[in-house]
Amino acid sequence: MADRSDNKGFIYFVLGALVVGVGVLAYFLWAEENEDPGMSISVTEDGVSVEGEGN
Repeated sequence: MADRSDNKGFIYFVLGALVVGVGVLAYFLWAEENEDPGMSISVTEDGVSVEGEGN
């Protein structure tokens, strides 16, 4: 029969991994949202528009 303390340790490990995963995902979403785009492409009914710092 498994010891209850082993089960609690596994549960804490899984919860910790989930917290770390959510933190990493939140960081990547935040970094993507705050990055300064060098180029913007938009497609509308009037056509395609490309704006940005191109050569």
